[in-house]
Amino acid sequence: MKKAALEYSLAKYVIFPVHSATTIEAWVAKENAKRREKGENELEPGEEAKLREDLAKRPLVTGWQKLDTHDPAWVDERWTEWPDAKIGMCPGQNGLAVVDRDVDPEKGITWCRERFDSLNLPDTGLVVTTPRGGDHLYFLLPEGVKVKSKNNFMGTKEDPSHIDLKSTGGFVLLPPSLGKGGSGAYRGNVIEGRKDLPLVSKELLEIAERPRERKDAPERERLIAGDLPENLKDSDKWLLNKARLSIAHAGGNDTLAATGAHLHDMGLERDTAIQRMWEVWNPRHEQAGEEPWEHEDIVKHGGSGWDTASRESSFGCLTKAYKRAERASMFSEVEGDQAGKSAEVAPLPAQTWERREPPPREWLVEDWIPAGRLGSLYGKGGMGKSLLALQIAAAVMHGGKPVATQRLSDREQRLSDKDRAEASGIAKTLQGGQRVLWLSWEDETDEVIRRWRQAYLAGAITEEYPDPKKLTLIDMCDFGVSG
Repeated sequence: MKKAALEYSLAKYVIFPVHSATTIEAWVAKENAKRREKGENELEPGEEAKLREDLAKRPLVTGWQKLDTHDPAWVDERWTEWPDAKIGMCPGQNGLAVVDRDVDPEKGITWCRERFDSLNLPDTGLVVTTPRGGDHLYFLLPEGVKVKSKNNFMGTKEDPSHIDLKSTGGFVLLPPSLGKGGSGAYRGNVIEGRKDLPLVSKELLEIAERPRERKDAPERERLIAGDLPENLKDSDKWLLNKARLSIAHAGGNDTLAATGAHLHDMGLERDTAIQRMWEVWNPRHEQAGEEPWEHEDIVKHGGSGWDTASRESSFGCLTKAYKRAERASMFSEVEGDQAGKSAEVAPLPAQTWERREPPPREWLVEDWIPAGRLGSLYGKGGMGKSLLALQIAAAVMHGGKPVATQRLSDREQRLSDKDRAEASGIAKTLQGGQRVLWLSWEDETDEVIRRWRQAYLAGAITEEYPDPKKLTLIDMCDFGVSG
């Protein structure tokens, strides 16, 4: 890879190193080592997979968006440190615009021909084929002209184009870089193909300057006031510890928008959300060795995400204050003549009673949860309701006893599984083989997965992973619904 990088440098291309499979492994190992030093658990499988995905197209150097050197000595030093690093190139810094047409046979994705044809682009001799079968079409920019990169160019979330525009602030991978996971390589001759490269069409330049179309749906009615002290505290905690970091212009715009949307759902007003993103969240990027965002980018993309959420979900729907207000809104004060009166209940006519014994009640979990009917599992916070629900779900799917392990006495903790099950009130062995629908109004999907993993490691669940054919897990907050 170093030889190819030096050839690009000698051909006057401004390039930079991007994470490879080797550097990703080293990064993950380093993160786990940090956690062990702090006495923390290593990355959970879901966390590790997410980190690997984030790193797959992350540059190994900061400031790559404004890099303007093609010095071979600089390139030699970088690829000596990371010999198999992928080769990244910012088209805008090289006077280029690249149209990225995405294809993913596994997901049935292909780029929109109608929208591509509307760009009226000339034929180009510089085409790079991607590992998944898509392609990158290269064009020259007129002298002095800059075009901002745009993902989902000419598309919307509901109707994606699967076409990206890569230029200022974005980057592409150059051959012979390997694709995601090290499978397949980018193919094409970018050095020879640059000769006689055509200018990009005026239609593309005009469309690139247009603002994205916005929905005019009104903001939803609110149940709570904005910027409540408890919500400000919770949102700062989330921004400091859980909010995903983003790499500017490498899919980072979407993360910015998602962060703004999440703060809307946490009950922050638009200006407050932008302020907290700037003051609390943005500094984390520099601490992690990443390029921090410009304030105008946070205002633009974070604000856009907040605006979208205001039309699609209820303000503060993830907060406890919202849940209290939602419950209160289900009841209305009785007024007028009915005030103070008890409800009238029609008696059950005697003739409707049959002179026979009713059939025995059927149980999902004997003496606990009836089959075919609604049941309720309730108790004070921290009593282990979620853990017990996971255990019951596991037993329903895989069989066994959903043994409660929380809040038992010291004597009961020392009992055998059978006796402990009887002490906790659930002694019946379930046959399993049934399907479970898990609707989560409180915990996000990753948190449910973490809880399952913790329960398995603690011996509270016998199966390391749930059967995907029997479990359907839905995060209701993704639909703007809160419990």
